[in-house]
Amino acid sequence: MAENGTFVNGERLNYLVRRPIAHVSVVALCSMDSAASFTFYDNYHRFSDFNLILNNRYVVINVLANGSFGQVYHAISKLDHTIVAVKTVQSTTTRGTFTMASVDPGGMEALRNEICILSTTDHPCIIKMVDSSSDVTSNKMFLVLELANGGDLQQRMHDVGHLLELISRFLFIQLVSAINYCHGRSPPIVHSDLNPANILLADAGEFARVRTTLVGGSVLDGPGVASVSDEAHALIDNMVAIDVGRRHDIEAVVRCLWLHDEETMASLRSTVFKDAPIF
Repeated sequence: MAENGTFVNGERLNYLVRRPIAHVSVVALCSMDSAASFTFYDNYHRFSDFNLILNNRYVVINVLANGSFGQVYHAISKLDHTIVAVKTVQSTTTRGTFTMASVDPGGMEALRNEICILSTTDHPCIIKMVDSSSDVTSNKMFLVLELANGGDLQQRMHDVGHLLELISRFLFIQLVSAINYCHGRSPPIVHSDLNPANILLADAGEFARVRTTLVGGSVLDGPGVASVSDEAHALIDNMVAIDVGRRHDIEAVVRCLWLHDEETMASLRSTVFKDAPIF
């Protein structure tokens, strides 16, 4: 079987290369992206929402995060075996039919707002909505998002201590591009909670694609700060200025020369933006 082209989690197997199939392993035949693929689901895998299936379309694997209004799940689409993130809002009651009135109003409003915004956005650095619906059986309303496997920027900075200026610029340009796109919408979309925990990364690589989430003054510290260029320091000073009249808006940030490094821009055009404009 392996000689004919069997892939487990994207790795081609043969008589020398063998891999165990574990919970949520993706097995593909003929080619890595073949339609003839399936996801192995271990029924004995233990987590709190064991065997939860939303609308007979998404099989929950485990819990990624818990919030004040609901949970974010790691799930599999039964249609095409895509691994996705599912954000849910839990009904405040455990009995009766799922209705708008039975759901926590704050969580419902936040999720409805996120669905409304994400359904109209199309940018390489903004997380993409896959689906949205409600599940009567589990009393959950849910939003399905593409999965960003690289974690969030807050965790990345915690893991590495600090980011090199070259990498910081690569990530920051993507963030500025996404915010500039949002501010240019009609009506404008204003991010009310922009922080490292809401900036997701597509993969674990140093030069990762940013996937900004659109939900509802930073201090530089630690090793390496002294090596930040004068241009970067000037940009930071202007972005966090107490004097509102001197503080940079997004248009001024876009014009900042520190962002327009030729090598970084060329790398972003080839890897992230392709034919889409950066600014």
